[in-house]
Amino acid sequence: MPDRDQSSMLEDNNLSPDIRKLVCARCWGTVFSSKSFRILWEESPEGIRLSKQHSFCIIQDSDEDKAQEIAKMRLNFRNAFITILSSRANSVSEGFLHNTHSSPPLTPIRLPFRCPDGNVGTFIIFRHSEIVEPTDSRAWCLGERVLSPRLLVFSTYGLQYECQTTRINVNGSPLGIPSSLPRLPDYALTAEPGRVAEWQLDMAWDVILQRYTASGLSQQEDKLLAIAGIAEQFHRLWPRSRYAAGIWTHQLPSALLWQQQGYDLRERPKIYRAPSWSWASVDGLVAPRGMAGNADTWRSASESLYDSVNICEVKKVEAEVKFSSNPYGAVTSASLILCAETVRITWNTPENPHVILPDKLSERGYLMAGHRVLDSVGYVQMDALDLPDLPIVEVTLAGVTKHPVPLPSIARLGQHDIYGIMLLRVHEEGSDVTNYRRIGSFSMNAENWFPTSRHDIHII
Repeated sequence: MPDRDQSSMLEDNNLSPDIRKLVCARCWGTVFSSKSFRILWEESPEGIRLSKQHSFCIIQDSDEDKAQEIAKMRLNFRNAFITILSSRANSVSEGFLHNTHSSPPLTPIRLPFRCPDGNVGTFIIFRHSEIVEPTDSRAWCLGERVLSPRLLVFSTYGLQYECQTTRINVNGSPLGIPSSLPRLPDYALTAEPGRVAEWQLDMAWDVILQRYTASGLSQQEDKLLAIAGIAEQFHRLWPRSRYAAGIWTHQLPSALLWQQQGYDLRERPKIYRAPSWSWASVDGLVAPRGMAGNADTWRSASESLYDSVNICEVKKVEAEVKFSSNPYGAVTSASLILCAETVRITWNTPENPHVILPDKLSERGYLMAGHRVLDSVGYVQMDALDLPDLPIVEVTLAGVTKHPVPLPSIARLGQHDIYGIMLLRVHEEGSDVTNYRRIGSFSMNAENWFPTSRHDIHII
C-alpha cells in the first residue's frame, strides 16, 4: 500500500512492469456514496506499495479517455502482482469484506449399501451444484480474470486463491470451487511463447469467446471493448493476423460460421456495434465457428476445421475503429467481400418455419428453421429477431465450407456437410453496390446443394 506518511496518485505509463502492484476487479454497478475509514497507517500491514483503482484512472464521462485507459487493460492486469476479485458483490457499493457462509448448500442423497458381511447400511452422496457468483456472468470481469496471473477471490463462501495452475480455498475446504475456469493457455503468458499446434490456439480463443458471449454487459456498446484486452493478448500469439470487429482474419472463412445457440433469440441491438458478419453484432450465447460442447468435442471440432474444404474466398475485410488508441475496441463501420457460391431461396414467414429451396433441388426442398425435422434437407439458425414483416422473404444462402465430419453444434441435426451463412439484401438509395447483411447460418446435404457460380458479395 502507499507510504505511511502520505497517500498519492501516480501516472503509471512509465512504471516498470517489475514493480509490484495490485489491481481490483469487481462488478461496477451503482454509484456509491463517499465513505472514509479511520485506519492508522502504523497499524496497517506492509506489503505492496501500489494499487490500481479504475474509478480513479478513468474519466467516467469521457468516451475517449475510457477508450485510452481500456487500451491499457491487458498490461494493467498482466503486470499486476495480484488481482483482488470481489466475486460475491453485485455492485461496487456492496463492498466485499462481509461475513461468509461456512459452506455452499448441499443436498444429501441417501442410498442403501450392502456391506461385504451382508449387513445393509446407508451411504450419503451430495449433488454437485456449481456456485454462480455475480462476477461469473459479467463480461468485463471475465477479461480481468483471464488476464490476471494471480487472484485473491473474495467469494460467498470464503477467500480463495487462484493462479494459472490451481484454485483453492485458503481454509483448505474442497467445497465451493468451480469445476472449470476461463484461463489463457500457459504458452500465452510467457515472454516468447513456444510453438504449439494451431488448433490449440484457436480452441483457446473459441472457448473464451463462447464464455464471453454468455456473459452480460450493462452498456451494450461495450461488446467489443470488454474483450479488447484478451484480443490484444492473443495478437501476441498471432502477430501476422488482423483483428477486425471481433474476427481474426487468419481464421477466415471458418470464422464466419459462428452460430447462435438455443431458441431464445433476441432482438438485434438498436445501436451499431459491429458488422452483421461478426458475433459482436448480436446478443446471446454464440458458438464460435459452429462449435459447442465439452473439452473432447472442442478438440475434435478444432481439428476437423483443418480438414474442411473452403468453397468461398474472402477477398477483403475492413473495420474502422472508433478510437485509434484502442485498435481492439469499438468500431464505427466494417465491410467484407466474399466470393462465394450462392442459392437464392424464399422463406414463408411467420406462418411457415420452412426455408423453401428451389423446386429443382428435390421433393424435400426445404430447410428447417429452429427445430429438427427428419424429412428436411438442412437446418437454419437465425442470428436475431430481425426478419422483415413480410409474408414471403427472399434470402440468399452463401456456401462457406464443406466438411467431411459434421461440426458438433450442428451434428445433432443431421449429417450435413455444407455450411454457410444466410444473407438478406439491403436496399440503399444512391448506392451503386448491392450490399447484404447476415441474418443466420445454415447447414445442408451436399447432394441438395446446386449453387450459382462464384461471385462477389458485399456484406456489411
